Amino acid sequence: MNTVTVYPPYAMPHATEDRVSVKRVVLAMAGFALMVSAFGLWVAPVQDGEPSLYLMKLGLSLFMLLGGVAFLLSSRPLRRR
Repeated sequence: MNTVTVYPPYAMPHATEDRVSVKRVVLAMAGFALMVSAFGLWVAPVQDGEPSLYLMKLGLSLFMLLGGVAFLLSSRPLRRR
């Protein structure tokens, strides 16, 4: 009977904790960047254009703002009871 040994033969709890912490940092940074860029859309000067462009700009900024909030909330650790 062949047996396959997987190295290391013991559990590595730190490896999964490191992956989770890297994931949390990346999600938090992406969320913050999305939220800042949502406000930056309105700070940047643009020429007067069609009113429909302002509606698209509003939709894009709301989408980015809500996406950033969702990323920030998903980067928080889960509560364990």
